[in-house]
Amino acid sequence: MTKRCRTSLPKARWRASSLIGGRWPFQFLVKEGCDSAIYAEDCWANENATRPAPKGYWWVAGARKRDIEWDVMRAHRVEALTKRLSELEQWFRSGVRPEDDDIFATVTEEGIRSWDHMLYIKDETLEQYLERNELGPDCKYPIYAYSYVCDETYYSHGDMGWWGISSNDKPDKEWRVMTQNFLTNVPEDDFIVSLDCHI
Repeated sequence: MTKRCRTSLPKARWRASSLIGGRWPFQFLVKEGCDSAIYAEDCWANENATRPAPKGYWWVAGARKRDIEWDVMRAHRVEALTKRLSELEQWFRSGVRPEDDDIFATVTEEGIRSWDHMLYIKDETLEQYLERNELGPDCKYPIYAYSYVCDETYYSHGDMGWWGISSNDKPDKEWRVMTQNFLTNVPEDDFIVSLDCHI
């Protein structure tokens, strides 16, 4: 089930070019009826967006930390990535791109590459694939964020420029550890909200 509503939150100084949810309106899983749920603002980027949720849950753009179902989110992502790895292995073996898949991806001797990112690495195990996709054993909070703001301080994976081009990126593992530590230290009653920010 998808539910939408307008959300009014105090505007921060940096919010002039950001939307709650935006292109990523479904980042957190909460139980249906969760009273702290924050839904994505309506915009062209999520006008017809849907994302199936496990029975009894909703995908939302934010909620109190204590109301986010982290374990259910993790299990849901592991199931989805396990299926995805199987699809990628089949694609690699056959050389035939599945319909509606990444049109920029190419099969190489090393695996399947899309731009500068490896979708699949030859002979990669499920554990390695999960680790590479932010679901390793050190990942209690199964979410990726390019940046976060806490106590008016901005932390980022890199320096974002025009057209989503990032430079001076931190190593992935270093950024993952930083993000996990940040989420660990967020008080249970604080809100965590996903914003889509534009340069």
